[in-house]
Amino acid sequence: MSRPLLAAIFFSAIFVLGDAQNLVPNPSFETYTGCPGGNSAISNGFVPSWNRPPGSIITPDLFTPCTSSGTSCTDFNTANNCVGSSPAFQGTSYAGILWYYTAGGGLKEYIQAQLTAFCTAGTVYRASYRTKLGNLCRYGTNRLGLYISATAINQAGNAPILVTPTVQRTGQVLDKVNWTPVSGTFTAVGTERYITIGNFYADASTSIFDFGSNSATCLFASAAAYYMIDSVNVRPAVILPVEVARFGGKAQSNGDLLDWELLPATSLSELWLEHGTDGEHFSTIASWLNPQSAHLKSEFLHTDAVVGPNYYRLGWADESGDFSVSEVVQIQHGDLAFMNLTLSPNPSDALATVAFALPQEVSAYSWKLTSAAGAVVMTHAGEGRSGHAYFEIATNALAAGIYLLQVRCGNQ
Repeated sequence: MSRPLLAAIFFSAIFVLGDAQNLVPNPSFETYTGCPGGNSAISNGFVPSWNRPPGSIITPDLFTPCTSSGTSCTDFNTANNCVGSSPAFQGTSYAGILWYYTAGGGLKEYIQAQLTAFCTAGTVYRASYRTKLGNLCRYGTNRLGLYISATAINQAGNAPILVTPTVQRTGQVLDKVNWTPVSGTFTAVGTERYITIGNFYADASTSIFDFGSNSATCLFASAAAYYMIDSVNVRPAVILPVEVARFGGKAQSNGDLLDWELLPATSLSELWLEHGTDGEHFSTIASWLNPQSAHLKSEFLHTDAVVGPNYYRLGWADESGDFSVSEVVQIQHGDLAFMNLTLSPNPSDALATVAFALPQEVSAYSWKLTSAAGAVVMTHAGEGRSGHAYFEIATNALAAGIYLLQVRCGNQ
C-alpha cells in the first residue's frame, strides 16, 4: 500500500552563466556534401558530423528538397517520399531512421555524432530533438530516446543497442502531422562527448501500435515505424530571472501529485516537468508552450511513478532557447520495506549511478562489486538519508566485462 509522504528537496541545480551554446554539430542536417539522390545518405557520408554507430551495417537516411520525389524506397524528397511527406521542423532537411521493422528481424537504426566539446562536470544540460512519424507508416512505437556517452557506442550489425537512454519520452509517439519534442536533462560528469539517437530496446520491450494496412509501396512505411529527426540540441543551463515560490509534492495511491508556483520576470517560451529515478537523469513528462498564468501556478498528477524514490524538477526556457531548472524534489512512492535497486546507465562505459530506497529506520548500507569470476573488485560503506540512498561507480576504471553489484541494507 502506498504511504503519502511529503517530498524532500535535497539537490541543488548547478548553472552555467553566459550564452548557452548547442554542442551538437549540424543539428538540423542542413549541411550535406551533395544531393544524395536516394536513401542511406547518412551512412554513406553525405552528412558531415553524423554517421551510423561503429560496427553498424544499417543505413540511416537524409531527407532533402533536392532528392528524388515519389513513394518508392529510393525517394527521400521532403515534399513527397517513401514514408509520406513533411516540411522540416527547422530549415529544409531532416534525418530518418527505422525504429521498428517487421521485415528486419529486430533491426534497429541509429544516428550518432560527436559533440563539439566535452560537457562540463557538475553542469545541467538539456538534450532534445524533434520527431515525427512518417505519414504512411503502418506502425508507431514508444521508446523515443537518446543516449549521451563518453565514447562512440558500437552496434553489432543491425541488432539493438541495449543501454539505458539518457533521455526518453514517455508513451507512444503516433503524431504524423506535428513534430513531437523528445527532451530531458542530465547532470554532466565531464566525460560526455557523443550523442546517439534511436530505440535502445529490443522489440519485445517496445510497445507497438498498428494503424492497419495501407497503400504504402515501400516496406519502410508498410512494415515499419519510421521516425524523422530534426533540431537536435545539447545545451547547458543558464540562470533566468524566474523565482520558484513553491515546488513540492506528495505520494498518493494513484501516483505522485506535484504542485508549484513560478514568478517569472521574463517571457517564457516553454515550461516543462521532468521525472527521473536516479536524481541525475531526467525525461520530460509534461510540457507547455508559451505558458500562461494557469501553468505557472498549477499541479500535475504523475500516474506512472515507480515504487521507490522518484525525482522531479521543473524547467523553463526563454525565446532564445536558454533554459534553467529548479531544485530537485524527491518523493518516495510505495512500500519502504523494499529497496527497489536501480542502476543507470546499464551497461555503463564511464559512470554508473546506483539508487535505492532505504528500509524504514535504516540509514547505513554497504556494497561490493565482484567480477564474473567471483573476485571482489570494489567495496564501500555509506549512509543515506530521507529514505533514500545513491552512489556512483567509476566504471571507466574497470576492465570491460560483466560484474555483479550487491547492496546490503539492514537485513536486505
